Amino acid sequence: MALTDLLTCKAALNIVSSNTAVDAWLLNLIPAACAAINRYVKRELETATYTEYPRSGGLQVLPLRQRPVTTTTLTASTP
Repeated sequence: MALTDLLTCKAALNIVSSNTAVDAWLLNLIPAACAAINRYVKRELETATYTEYPRSGGLQVLPLRQRPVTTTTLTASTP
């Protein structure tokens, strides 16, 4: 899943949705732009399932690479 879709891009660029002349071009640009954005922020911005094994170092705050967290399945600590 991409961060945006064709209709949203066309609306942002003021391209009438019925104009299909640039659809193929935009459909190629969307994944490239999403990948560039993810590289820039150094994380994935799309909603998905991720598994992380962070080290809290005894902190009460758990530093996670992917944010925001919508649900968690399991958290455990080892002595």
